[in-house]
Amino acid sequence: MEPIHIIVTIFIVILVIVFVVMQLSTYGTISTVLYTNLLFWLGCIPARATIVYAASQKLKYTPYITGLISFGFFQRFIREQYRMHKGEVANNGELGVGVSTFKTPVYWHDTRLVHAVLYGLYTLLNKYENSYLILLADLAMVGSFNLAHYIR
Repeated sequence: MEPIHIIVTIFIVILVIVFVVMQLSTYGTISTVLYTNLLFWLGCIPARATIVYAASQKLKYTPYITGLISFGFFQRFIREQYRMHKGEVANNGELGVGVSTFKTPVYWHDTRLVHAVLYGLYTLLNKYENSYLILLADLAMVGSFNLAHYIR
């Protein structure tokens, strides 16, 4: 099977899983913490892993995707910093600052800048043989950061 077919199949499965989790949340079947963790482990992590796989296969469109992702992380970080400066978003103590796409306070706001830099680095250095390791490091950081937050 071609790498592009594998990637498309994985993204379709991820979309179905995310849709099911969102439906469960809509009907109040699951808690907010469980909802965000399910979306993270069944949506975010597989999507990032798929991007790492695409980067390792040197697919020609991967740098464009990672460039957009880098820009998205960067603009979200700047926007939340601006909102905090204006007093629209308060420091939420244990949960950190900012609001995620899950509509809940997040503890990972400060890592958005790191993600922006790592995805941007890959975008700039994608011609090098092992440049996908930058994205793999980002994936490892995300998973370990989430585990560390909930284990403590």
